[in-house]
Amino acid sequence: MIISVCVCTYKRLEWLGFLLKSLLSQKTKGLFSYEIVVVDNDAAGSAEPLVKQIKESQSEISISYHVQPQKNIALARNTAVQNAAGQWLAFIDDDEYPDPQWLLHLFNSLNESGFDGVLGPVLPIFDVEPEEWIKKGRFFERENLPAGTNLLWNETRCGNVLIRSKIFKDEKIYFNSQFGHCGGEDSDFFKRAMEKGFCFGWSRESVVYEHVPEKRCSLKYIIDRGMRTATNYSMIALEDKKIGQKILFLAKAMISVIFRMLVWPIACLFGLPGIVKNLNELCRNAAKANYCLRSMHPAAH
Repeated sequence: MIISVCVCTYKRLEWLGFLLKSLLSQKTKGLFSYEIVVVDNDAAGSAEPLVKQIKESQSEISISYHVQPQKNIALARNTAVQNAAGQWLAFIDDDEYPDPQWLLHLFNSLNESGFDGVLGPVLPIFDVEPEEWIKKGRFFERENLPAGTNLLWNETRCGNVLIRSKIFKDEKIYFNSQFGHCGGEDSDFFKRAMEKGFCFGWSRESVVYEHVPEKRCSLKYIIDRGMRTATNYSMIALEDKKIGQKILFLAKAMISVIFRMLVWPIACLFGLPGIVKNLNELCRNAAKANYCLRSMHPAAH
């Protein structure tokens, strides 16, 4: 009864060290054991001394270290999967750290629900106190869904998840390296798994915390992130879609853009948080429309 905790990292030594030390104190109540699989996406292996030091500081938890020299998050995740021994695979990002009962809650939720994988909430921890409009707008908070919610593919990610290993080992579903630089490799993976009949749910109590550095607390970052995730969503949603479906997707995106332009006066009533939220949605839908148009005219890429 082994859980393999997969950690992919790239030049975040301080956060990685904090994460690994947090993982060493996970509660199991004797229901399972766990190992930690670290994949360094830095060809120079910059994280190796740190991982070795933490590994030698204790003897209870197995920690293995691997290097994926090609910088690509999808390839790094696949390397972790290929070196994992567990019947379950947990994924957590190197800028996150878990609650002490994180794995226990994931394990119990997975076995009680019958899902093939469960995801949990990620709560922001700001390195520097952000401006008031960021806190009021809750731009770094994700919705904590009711326990047991059956998720859609666009509600998934790999920042906090426990998955049955059979999805990888039996069905040979891995992360697509096409998304390894732009992001979206996790949502693409879950979409393909769902198309094979696998189901994923929500574990409300399985909490991890995400570091939010000061440089992310800006209007530019929030808008850029929104447009990037909207483009990734469009890439996945429109794959293999026919022209009629793409036209419908484009129409919905353009209607949303027009709607966001029309409600500017109302958004202003809610101050800066309302203005930024409206601008973010406008830019997200513009990004969707842009990608859809380019997908219909490949020569424009």
